[in-house]
Amino acid sequence: SREEVNFKQFDTVNKTHLDANINAVRLQALMM
Repeated sequence: SREEVNFKQFDTVNKTHLDANINAVRLQALMM
């Protein structure tokens, strides 16, 4: 169904954002 596809895309985007956030936090920690 279309909703399933949307959900999977949303899940992928969420994981990508989470990885980016973790990387940003690591960078900030290194800079301090």
